[in-house]
Amino acid sequence: MIERLTTNLDALARLSPAELASERGRRVAADCADAIRLELDCPQQDLTADQRELLSALGDLLDSSSRDEAVVRVASAACRALGVRPAIEFRRATNADCAVAQDIVREALEDHGLGILLDTSDKDLRDLEGHYDARGGAFELIFVAGRDEPIGVLGWRPGVDGTVELKKVYLRRSARGLGVGRIAVERVIDRARAIDASAVVLETAHAMTEAIRLYTRLGFRPVTGADAAAFANLGDDCEQAFRLDLG
Repeated sequence: MIERLTTNLDALARLSPAELASERGRRVAADCADAIRLELDCPQQDLTADQRELLSALGDLLDSSSRDEAVVRVASAACRALGVRPAIEFRRATNADCAVAQDIVREALEDHGLGILLDTSDKDLRDLEGHYDARGGAFELIFVAGRDEPIGVLGWRPGVDGTVELKKVYLRRSARGLGVGRIAVERVIDRARAIDASAVVLETAHAMTEAIRLYTRLGFRPVTGADAAAFANLGDDCEQAFRLDLG
């Protein structure tokens, strides 16, 4: 029964408000409401007070036939509370995807009061194949499984001194807070270990507070100088380099 609940929560959290109002959205909402009632009435696992409160709040929203963004927001919070990780896919990008990659990065940066810099820090977004594939790395679009619209981007490549550079990890607003960023960063860490890299390094702006919290939780530490490898000299709009040693 808990598997049914988590499956339905994940499906609900991935809907937009417009999709909630569709026939498919109504079916997903009804299935999720049934699963919540069953879990609250006959728990299949010990729920914390916070988990129970979130499920009750979501159940009330669904019973009221609410079809606004509050449903998706509470469903996303319930997913996080229950440890539900979204089903996502990574698809290798080509230069034909430059425009959509730029759009995703632009949206994410503007949401943090920053701008895209296609002549300097973000020039890689004008030639994905040259900056990633040709250097032994990869630039990927991130998708919700079964969907055709990308929700984020991930770019990495081998760097100096045996490091791997995490160059890009940006998500659309709809994908933030669902654990997608963690999956993406862990994917790069796994790739780095697979090629026996000594560390993963990156640079970021102080404004990217949620990303910095994620990096810190994963074990990255702020560094300068030689420890920052390719990011010893920070790019425009970036104030801090981070490093995760893999030894």
